[in-house]
Amino acid sequence: MFSLFIAMRLGLATPPAPSPNHGGERLFQGVSASKTAARVISFLAASALALLLLASPGRAGGQFIVALGGYDAVAYQTPGEAVQGRNEHAFFWNGATWLFSSEANRDAFAANPERFAPRYDGYCAYAVSQGYKAPGSPLAWRVVDGKLYVNFSQRALELWLEDVAGHIAAGDRNWPKLNAN
Repeated sequence: MFSLFIAMRLGLATPPAPSPNHGGERLFQGVSASKTAARVISFLAASALALLLLASPGRAGGQFIVALGGYDAVAYQTPGEAVQGRNEHAFFWNGATWLFSSEANRDAFAANPERFAPRYDGYCAYAVSQGYKAPGSPLAWRVVDGKLYVNFSQRALELWLEDVAGHIAAGDRNWPKLNAN
């Protein structure tokens, strides 16, 4: 009965015709049981997908609200590698949730977020140096003079590494204008 209600509310079926001998062959006028079941299953699958999308991380300024794709911002500097953070070591800063691999890393970040957060709000350093924004990847990175820079891809990182000082200078010039948008 519930599936009848759902199907009728979605306009997938009309109420059963008042007939004493419809015999269960057709649940709704002109719609077989298998077609009705397929439509209801499709609706439920689409609803489940919509709920998953709504529950997934949102975006802030074009970037995911979970910063660095969930990687530990402190670990890039000590021990110097990309380490996946954990939900139990989360910290909220600058409109995003930051995840850390340990309580000690979370506390270090909380004490001085600017020291560990990626430059350009985690946007691709190469793109910013070229005058536009592109998402940064937590796996295409370098620490230069104690600052974390992420890039869109390994190829963007390679291009950025061809002239690190020049790209940082250009990025620093471009960032205020790009950040205002």
